[in-house]
Amino acid sequence: ETAGAQPNSHAFLAIVQSICKVGDVTRAERLVAKMQADKVEVGSGTYNALISACAKKGDIERAEQWLQQMAEKGVQADVASYSAVVHACAKANDLQRAEAWVAKMEEAGTEANVVTYNSVINACARCGEAGRAGAWLN
Repeated sequence: ETAGAQPNSHAFLAIVQSICKVGDVTRAERLVAKMQADKVEVGSGTYNALISACAKKGDIERAEQWLQQMAEKGVQADVASYSAVVHACAKANDLQRAEAWVAKMEEAGTEANVVTYNSVINACARCGEAGRAGAWLN
């Protein structure tokens, strides 16, 4: 940028993903705000990186906010987007919320995958709900 070149959405995505991998969600959020201010397209990969970083920290509210912003901006959420929010719920021991997100995901026409189901089963285990975990296996 200092040489006059403006980074594109692919360059920003790589930077956001790197920042998220080291767990600096706040810095990644600032970069996304800059992207939006500079009218650089923020795609599903960027949103998914943020949602996943929030999930790894167990920050359900922040993960949900990014999923909501994704929808507001007209970016289609995919199985990775929803699964990351389910993972955040599992990490925070919020089984009911994890199950609610699976239902919302299915209502939106997105099919859950093995990652999604593993997160819900993990939430069941963390909450001492072995019976419910068994139900998810079927």
